[in-house]
Amino acid sequence: GWLDARLFVTNYRPVPLAEHVVADGAVFAKNETPRGPAGFERVRGVPETFSEDDLNAAEVPLGDRVASQLIAEAANEGYSCLAFCPSRNKTEALALALARAFEVSLLKNKAV
Repeated sequence: GWLDARLFVTNYRPVPLAEHVVADGAVFAKNETPRGPAGFERVRGVPETFSEDDLNAAEVPLGDRVASQLIAEAANEGYSCLAFCPSRNKTEALALALARAFEVSLLKNKAV
């Protein structure tokens, strides 16, 4: 074969991959059963990390609010988070909306 190489295939992951879906204000975890197709089980509600007032003041679009809450939850707990968006423009818009929301929230909490 080319380069005198062999194919090596593995499903090993150093960190487990957990798949979730968010719908109707709730987070659902993928559960795979050995005998049937995969399904989803409700595990919790979407956190309210930012208040509605903060999101409104930061002009976070309605379609980005759930993602913003989940990303902020991860950040507030000291974790990093990757948000996948359909385009570069959407990624930049979400990043700017999050920056505004964090700024509004931090300034409000600082004034208290």
